[in-house]
Order: sequence, then structure tokens, then C-alpha cells
Amino acid sequence: MNHKVLLAMGISAILIIMVFAGANIAYPEYHPVDRLINGQGNNTTSHGTHPLPFSNRNYTLSGNISNLYNGLPVNGTVIIKNSTMSRELNYSKNGTFCTILPGGSYSITYSSPGFSNYTTSIDLNKNTTENQAITPVASIGPGLSDIGSMAAIASNSVNISNTVPYLSNKSISSGAGNNDINSIHDVNITLNLGKDLANKQFVALIDQNSAVYQYSGFTNSSGEDNITLDYSGNYTISAYTLYYNSSAISYNTANGTGTINFHMVKRQIYAETVELSSDYRLNGSVAVDNSTLNAYGGIFTLYNTNITSNSSGTYYNYSIPSGMYRFFYTNPNFVSKSFTLNVTHSGYSRETVKAYIISVNITDNTGFPYSYTLSGTSYSNGAHRAHAGNNFLNIMVSGKTLDTKDIYLTPGTPYYGINLTINNNNFTLSGTENYSSGKTLYLNYTGSSTSNSLVAGMELKNIKFNGSTSYATIVQSSGSKTVAGSMANSEFNLSNPLAISSRSITVEFDINNTVADETGGMQLYVLAYTVNGNGNYSSE
Repeated sequence: MNHKVLLAMGISAILIIMVFAGANIAYPEYHPVDRLINGQGNNTTSHGTHPLPFSNRNYTLSGNISNLYNGLPVNGTVIIKNSTMSRELNYSKNGTFCTILPGGSYSITYSSPGFSNYTTSIDLNKNTTENQAITPVASIGPGLSDIGSMAAIASNSVNISNTVPYLSNKSISSGAGNNDINSIHDVNITLNLGKDLANKQFVALIDQNSAVYQYSGFTNSSGEDNITLDYSGNYTISAYTLYYNSSAISYNTANGTGTINFHMVKRQIYAETVELSSDYRLNGSVAVDNSTLNAYGGIFTLYNTNITSNSSGTYYNYSIPSGMYRFFYTNPNFVSKSFTLNVTHSGYSRETVKAYIISVNITDNTGFPYSYTLSGTSYSNGAHRAHAGNNFLNIMVSGKTLDTKDIYLTPGTPYYGINLTINNNNFTLSGTENYSSGKTLYLNYTGSSTSNSLVAGMELKNIKFNGSTSYATIVQSSGSKTVAGSMANSEFNLSNPLAISSRSITVEFDINNTVADETGGMQLYVLAYTVNGNGNYSSE
């Protein structure tokens, strides 16, 4: 037999023996390092001697590591371990690794600069290929946050105009491609937008590993700001203000600390007028409060150039580039509203907002003057601007509180109409008096009410006092109730109206004061009323 054939057969036999013995076969650019855990297993070296086997058979574990965002290979390390052993391997430049391990359960952690670590687990019971796509890190430096992948931006699933109003996805989706991060390497970079853009808010968009990162900052008095890049490699950076944008600039951290000088180009500006008007005409006007319309273009706050109002509405004027803008109107007297405008040329748009309205119509048959307040403000009959939440209606006759209502308005029910009729049910009770020591006066009056009524106050006839606060007890067959109030001369005004029914009634007073004047037999005049009507929500 030819000696070359014999030599080849001998080498093959040695390789087969090495495989069954569990030896590692060297792969270019990849160096396994085993470490014992808890002192278990055989001694190991960086040359690949195996630890204590977990099974009687060894298997090949290989894999390919790629960038989730662009599918390109990634280099780095993979750590394979179980309870007794940890093995660290280097990927090759094409993202592959391969090793031989005893059968068993393992955890695998993939690590690469500029990518988030990824850990998975396997049960190794046959030759296995474990392919993984790992994700670029969420941040590549202080304030540099990931806003999406190039693929997501290209497919419009991530909308770049949410960052810069006029920026299209197409203009940012043609970045530097594979930027090849290879290590951690902090580099301070100065972004220079020019002195004309001093003290301005700006956005920098940075492409690295097909991930797009956003940085939002403010330029200083020289038009500059500083950022730190945590990883070495090639970057593609562009800068934007609300009114200016730059072309994309490539930067390699191998250049070290430096300055990127952007050529900022002003965009075409359009005049846009936004009119806000109320859906409810109030006092002949539909103008709305002009201080609460907030507008944004991406992350930039939009400022109006001037505001005017007339009987038709309120007008906000803007000078802005083309793009999508968001508006938010908030006011306690109006239902909050948000809307967007796609500005492509100078134009005019109109938006209607719903006002919170309470309409009150009271018919008074008492012969006494009446009034009402709505949330503390006095009004006459008509429609009045209200606010979200609870609105307190207080109705008074002869200065005495007759009835109260809580009217709750919501965005779904912003209108409330109420119609009421007030009738006079006043009646007189006869009474007795009793003085005690210290001139304390006890009064007791009895009689009957002819109908269900609201008692707002009581007036004592033929007697006056020096003035004091006191309390009264109103007794009916259903029981008694002490009511708070104040005594002024001969009038007792209830703090809150009291509902009584049409039956016999007794009123007892305990007045801790001296009598100023008594001219005859005393009587108690009860100021009682009925309030008929209802309220209802309506679509005015």
C-alpha cells in the first residue's frame, strides 16, 4: 500500500480518536477558554482540554451571529456554561463559531460591542447549529436613544416625522449600512450648527449598525453642542432644527475627539392660520380663550406669530415649513381637543371646539326678588359658560338660599338646560314664649303646612332681638331635625333649605340673647316655597 495513503489513513484515525475523546479542534480566529465552576470537573486550559464529561458522547455546537436590523454578521464572544463549566469563544469575523461539548443542558450568552447581550438555553443531544440575530443597544451614548431600525423606518412602521415634522422616512433610510462597531471607545464629539443657530433646540439623527439613534439638545452661544459616542466605528450623522436641516456626514471614531461642521440649509416657510371657534354662540360671540392652544412639530414646540379674535372666532398665525403638526387645545370652559395639520403650502384651517354650557330659565311667582349664582358668579336667565366637572347652582329668594343643585358636566355631556318655576307656600304659626335666667328665650310654635315645601327662612312677628346666632328644631310626625342658621333682628335664615311635608309642624327656637322690643303676641312667618321643573342634558 502506498505510504501516502497509509499516512492519510493514520491522520484520519487520529482525528476520529480525538473527536470521540472530546478534544477541541482549532478554528481560525477563535480560541475557546474553559473555566471550572465550584471546583468541579478536570483541570482545563486555553488549549481546549475538556472538563468532566456530562454524558458519554460529545457533540458539535456551531452557530452564526447576525445583526437583527440588517442581517449582516457580527463579531464578538459567546459564553457557554452549565453548573460545572463555563466556556468562552470568539466569533470569527463572519459571525460564526464552533465547538465540541459533552451532551447536556447549557445556557448560551452572545456578547458584542454595540449590541445588547442575548442569552438562550439548549439541550445538546445531537450536533446542533444555533443561529441568533442580536439587537443593537438601546443607547450609544448619554442622551442617544434608539428610535428604530433602518428596516422599520424604510417600511414606514416607524415615523421619523414624529421627531422632525418635515423629515421623510425615505431621506433617512439610506444611511451608512454596516457601520462595524468593534469595541467600546468613548469619544467626545462637537456638533457645530453655526453661529446663526446659536441657542436653538436641535435634533441629531445618528445611523449606527442600521439602528437610528436620536439626540435632542440645545446649541450654545456659538451654535455648538457636545455628545459622547460610547463605541468605536463609523457613524452617519445629520442635524435638524425646526427650520433648518443638514446633509448626512460620515464620522469615524478613529479620528478621535473632533468637531463635525454641519452645513445647515433653511427650508421654505409657509404661512398657516388656524381658526378656533365655539360650537355654541354665547353673547353673540364664538371667540374662544386664546391662551391654551399648544402646537408641536415632532419634538419642537411651535410658537404662533400673533393671535387675533372677533365675533367669529380666534385666529392663530404660524410661519412654519411643510410637515405634519400636532395641536392640543385645553381650557376648563371648553372640551379638550387635539388635531393634526399636514402643512404643504400657505393655508387656512378651521376647528370647532365644544363649550361647556349651562342654560338656566327660572319663572318666579313669589312676588319676592330672586337671584341665582353659578359656581359663585351671579347671573340672570340665559345660557352661561360653565366648566368641566361639578358646577354649583344656588337659587335665592329675598336673599335666602332656596334651592341648590350640583350639575356635573363631562366631555360627553357638555350642555345642561334647566327650567324651574318657584311658587309661594308661606304660612304663619302661632307660638308661646318662655324666659329663663340670663334672658335666654325659648319659643315654641305649632301649626301645619298645606303642601310639600322648601323652607328658606322664618320671620318672628312683633319681637326683635339684639342679634345673635342660634338654632331651631323643626318637628314633624316623622321626627325632628335641628337646622343651622343665623338670627338677625327678628329673621332666622336657614344655612341650607329644608324640605317639609304637608302635615302638622312644630318649630322650636333656643335664642341665647336679650329681647330688644316686644309689641304684642308673637307669630312665626315661615318662608316656604315649591320649586317645580327639571334639568336635562341636550345637544344644543
